[in-house]
Amino acid sequence: MEKDLEHNFLHLNKPSYTISARYWKDGYDALVKYNDSKIRRLTIIELKRIQTFPDNYKILGSNKEIIIQIGNAVACKFAKYLGKHLIKTLQQ
Repeated sequence: MEKDLEHNFLHLNKPSYTISARYWKDGYDALVKYNDSKIRRLTIIELKRIQTFPDNYKILGSNKEIIIQIGNAVACKFAKYLGKHLIKTLQQ
């Protein structure tokens, strides 16, 4: 069981793993571990930043609904560059 929990810890100096956003899992299993006694969940702003949403981007709903929306979203910067690539490809 301890090994399963270790998988859910994000490392502050590494890219994030995929955070689940299914209706039975609301992203709250994404944890930051500072040491054995200091563990916390990611905040909504941290989740938004992982997905490259601007800090001032408004997402409506309960905390659970917001977390699910963030988790189901395509990362903003990825979508931007994918769109640019598609436009360039289609113009050729």
